[in-house]
Amino acid sequence: MRRNVPGTAVVRRGQTSPAVLSPWSLFDEMQRRMDEIFSRPFGSLWSDRWGFDHMEPAVDVYETDDSVIAFAALPGYAPDAIRVEATTDTLSIQGERAQLFDTEKATAHRVSGLTGASQFSVSYTLPVEIQPDKVKASFNHGILKVEMPKAEHARPRGVKVTVEKGS
Repeated sequence: MRRNVPGTAVVRRGQTSPAVLSPWSLFDEMQRRMDEIFSRPFGSLWSDRWGFDHMEPAVDVYETDDSVIAFAALPGYAPDAIRVEATTDTLSIQGERAQLFDTEKATAHRVSGLTGASQFSVSYTLPVEIQPDKVKASFNHGILKVEMPKAEHARPRGVKVTVEKGS
C-alpha cells in the first residue's frame, strides 16, 4: 500500500497540505485534534440548538492510476439523506439523519452519540484533477464509496524511449 507522497496528500478543505507546513498549520492541526478528543466524551454539550450533533465521518481516500476513490463510514444514514458533490479538485459530502432510538423511556448506561440525530458536511481537496461529470457513488452496509475518474491529463502516461548505443 502506498502512503502519502509529499505533494499528493488529501487535505480537508481549509487545511494546509502537509507538504506545505507552516507554524500556523501545525497549530490548526493541534486544535483540530484537541477538538476531536474533547468532542467525543462531551458530544452532547456541543449539540446545536436544534438537537443535532455535528460529526465528521471516517473517510479514506485512495489514488489509483485511473481514479481517486473515497470511502466514508456513515452508519445509520439512508442513501437519500446523503449528498455528494464533486468539482475538478474537491469532493464534498453532506448528510443528515434523525435520531435512531427514542431515549425518553430508557436509562442510558453508556452513550457515545451513535444513536442521536446527527448531521455533517465535509469537503476535501483532491490530490489530482478529476472528471466531475463521471463521478459515481454507491452506498452499501453504511459505507459510501465514491469513484472519481482522473482527468485525462492527470493520468500517468507511459512513453517508450528508444535506447541507443552510445559511443
